Formats: sequence, C-alpha cells, structure tokens
Amino acid sequence: MFKTFSIFRTEGCSCSGELYIKHRHFRQQDSTDYISQYNLGLLQLKIAEDAHKVANDIPEQKKYDAAIKDLQKLYEEALPYFTKVVEIKSDEKNSISYLKELYFRLRNEKPEYMKKYEEYKAKTDSM
Repeated sequence: MFKTFSIFRTEGCSCSGELYIKHRHFRQQDSTDYISQYNLGLLQLKIAEDAHKVANDIPEQKKYDAAIKDLQKLYEEALPYFTKVVEIKSDEKNSISYLKELYFRLRNEKPEYMKKYEEYKAKTDSM
C-alpha cells in the first residue's frame, strides 16, 4: 500500500509510518473480534488523515490533485474494517458514523458509495 503513496512517506508523515507497521501487525488478529477491527479502522483513518495534512501543503496543483486521488484510496481502505465491525456488532454507533462519513467523502468515486452513504445516514438518523 505505502509504496504507491511515497509522497506521504517522504514528506514527514513519520506517525503514519509507525501506524502502518502496527496496522500490518494487527491484521493477523482474529477478524471476528470487533474491537480489533475497529482499531484497525482507526489506524487506517489516522494514516489517511496524516496523508491529507501532507497533501494540503503541496503547492503545485498537478501534484496536489494526484495526491488527493491517492488519498481517496487510503480512506477507502478503512471501509472493510468498519464494515466488519457493523457485521459483528450491528449497533456499534461509532463505526456506523465512520462509515457514513467515509462514504460521504468517497461518494463521487463510485455510484454505490452514494447509496451506502444514504444507508448509513438513515441508520445514524434513527439512532
């Protein structure tokens, strides 16, 4: 994953690099443990947020646009973790909220993401 996002690694995202190592280690954990899945999702979000901070400081428009496109992939990688949490524990409010926010952020990437956003928005509205 990180090889394709070298701009983020080389421009001062040391925190994300450390989290990436932890992320890979924790992937070995039991996938039926919703707490581990939740924490993996949070780690992936932290990686994406750190990368977003770096992207915001890119002065050249072409490089900035490319970084933002890559950034969307980082956010997309958090989806399976929070989805798994909701599969295991359907009333986990934080994961439902994260999914709503992620699908909103990614809604222009794929048409089904807008539908997922609406689904999770309805869930959060009914909580």
